[in-house]
Amino acid sequence: MKKRMIIALLIVVLAGGGVWGYIYSRPALIPLGERIEMTERVLDKYSFSELRKRGEVGSEVEFLGRPEAVDQRRGSKNFDSQVLIYKSEGKRISGVINWPVGFDENKKYPVIVMVRGYAEKEGYYPGFGSFRVADELAKKGYLTISTDFLGYGESDGESEDMLEARFAKAVAVLDLTESVKDLDYVVEEKVGIWGHSNGGQIAVSVLEISGERIPAVLWAPVTKGFPEGVLVYADDLDDGGVAVRSAVDEFERQYDSRLYSIDWYLPGIRSPLLVLQGDRDEWVGLFWQEDFVNRLEILEKDVELVVYKGAGHNMEGSWAEAVKKTTDFFDSQL
Repeated sequence: MKKRMIIALLIVVLAGGGVWGYIYSRPALIPLGERIEMTERVLDKYSFSELRKRGEVGSEVEFLGRPEAVDQRRGSKNFDSQVLIYKSEGKRISGVINWPVGFDENKKYPVIVMVRGYAEKEGYYPGFGSFRVADELAKKGYLTISTDFLGYGESDGESEDMLEARFAKAVAVLDLTESVKDLDYVVEEKVGIWGHSNGGQIAVSVLEISGERIPAVLWAPVTKGFPEGVLVYADDLDDGGVAVRSAVDEFERQYDSRLYSIDWYLPGIRSPLLVLQGDRDEWVGLFWQEDFVNRLEILEKDVELVVYKGAGHNMEGSWAEAVKKTTDFFDSQL
């Protein structure tokens, strides 16, 4: 009797990033005739190659008004802010929009998407983690939109799978960069992105996936690839990293982690980058940025690294200088 087995070999060729393959098995017949149902590969859609095919999916932006937290944390200011809602993959995600000083609804403005780093859910409010820099950019004439991500602020809940919740963040920012272009007062071709810490890694992912020119400023970005960028912090977790290591181990039994890592898609970046890093940062190593920038320079990308002596992870000690450098960069690129 002729034995049948269906094996699909998927060979992924990355633009300048290397070649590799992995095996994707569908329901098959083993020699004894017993039928095996393979586990659904729900995370395939988050690989960078699949997200490139998907592209950015815009949605209507809804405004919810100004909650107390937006006003209380800022004090007096001469521009308006509101909480907003947009959608990604059918789920509602909140954020905060700043209309620039002197806003005129009949004019058009460049917009900067603000991507925060890690945040605890307890005590979180819309715009947390990026509002200080967003406020300064609004004072300089930029429209800014800070995203909260699923599970935070007024957003819908995030996936219970910790890795899916992580991968979905890049998708959320991709869709936000497209959604803002439909606002009547935004110059469609003048969209920038600011990212801090893990938000910097998300920003890099977005630039690699989209392949579009989106000028970006990265403050102390996590520029290690996946899963190294997750595991490097595992020991500091409450459980000593047991859960995250287990999740990564299980993931790597089924998937090729390189397909989800910024390391392998650097050639896809078409955007000018400014990387700011403090040499007293306890969470992100200066040598990470030196290696990251060196690799981009070898690829002849437009990138600059600025190191602030004595500055920490949040640019404390050099915050005003970092803000000015950020503003000057966007002024020259947007």
